[in-house]
Amino acid sequence: TITTAKALTSGYQPLSALLVGDRVAATLVEKGGEFNHGYTYSGHPVACAVALKNLEIMEREGLVDRVKNDTGPYFAKALQ
Repeated sequence: TITTAKALTSGYQPLSALLVGDRVAATLVEKGGEFNHGYTYSGHPVACAVALKNLEIMEREGLVDRVKNDTGPYFAKALQ
């Protein structure tokens, strides 16, 4: 299970997500298929639009690949 928040919108809008693996997802489906939670401002269209645009920029600029191939190994080596 992974939680993510500021990474989705770079902190410009309040939005978070919970990512789960197959085992947890299977349990949720078995129990009805939904996990209802949230607040009155959850899923606001502006926050969702900001997240989509931010994810588009991250993909276009290859951010995940840069962290995987450059930044991650750099920090891993420094921590050894």
